[in-house]
Amino acid sequence: MALFGPDVSSAQRGIDTGSLPGDFVIVKVTGGTNYVNPYADAQIQSAKAKGKRTAIYHYVGDYNPGTAAQEAAWFLQNSAGYLDGTNVVIMDWEAGGNPNVGNPAYAQEFVNAVRNASGIQPVGYADMAHVQYLIPAYNAGMPVWVAAYTLGYQRIDGYNVPQGPIGNLYGIAPVMWQFTSSGYLPGWGGGLDLNIFYSDGAAWDALAAKNGTITPQGYTPQEDELSQSEVLQIQGFLNTLQNEIQKSCGEVTQQLIKDQVAGIPKAVMEYPVPNAATGKSTTLGAMVGWNDSHVNALIDAITSRNPSAVAAAIPADIAKAVADELAKRLASKAP
Repeated sequence: MALFGPDVSSAQRGIDTGSLPGDFVIVKVTGGTNYVNPYADAQIQSAKAKGKRTAIYHYVGDYNPGTAAQEAAWFLQNSAGYLDGTNVVIMDWEAGGNPNVGNPAYAQEFVNAVRNASGIQPVGYADMAHVQYLIPAYNAGMPVWVAAYTLGYQRIDGYNVPQGPIGNLYGIAPVMWQFTSSGYLPGWGGGLDLNIFYSDGAAWDALAAKNGTITPQGYTPQEDELSQSEVLQIQGFLNTLQNEIQKSCGEVTQQLIKDQVAGIPKAVMEYPVPNAATGKSTTLGAMVGWNDSHVNALIDAITSRNPSAVAAAIPADIAKAVADELAKRLASKAP
């Protein structure tokens, strides 16, 4: 199992984190020795109000560095209300504004100071170029979250995780992967950092533990429910499918396209999805917005393209591919 969610900062001022699809939200709280995100509390509380798990982070250096002890003290002072065992604590270790990025001892000193004062073991975040400097802290017990954009800055809709990332880096096995900074979710018009956490809610809660005490957080879907993230994964898959058909197909009949796309098995698209908040159910098809108007729009888009394109570019078994993908994603949720 995996969890999915965005990370945000003051760059996303005005965002309603609680309305975003996902299982968790990560929020920047402080940076360097004098920065506090003025929107942090609203971003954290909005997510918690909708039952999402949360994490907070300090950007080391942030163009106003001090000593590791000073930065830790600044973070502890300005995040005291969040250090209650309900938020994962993260150290953001990257090059911008951080003259100590190549100094592993600085990172470890910051982590030790925060852990000793708060009773919470921080997680370390770094990109592929700088994760090596977290090795000593990792070997001393710090989990690692890594950033690696295997598709560059290509737009990604929903939690449509690409191939990757990375496996084992310098002996580090990451607990979480930031797979894009160009992710798009319903409820926010700009690009977002999107992440996959390689475990379940209980493991997330364990990372937030204070002095060894775990406080369960968030909403856990029942066995026969789809999480918002799973729905977004399916939606991303269907959007990608639609885009690829539009790009690759030309001289084909409307009926052929309609037969291919509309061939998604009715039973799968009518899979019931309970809504924990209302107690009512909807269908998977309704949740991903796949209906006759989308099929017709797809037909129009394809038939208006260059007629010299090769009709054979559309796979003969495209409907089966969609059905198989959906069935695979839903298999463990079948009632």
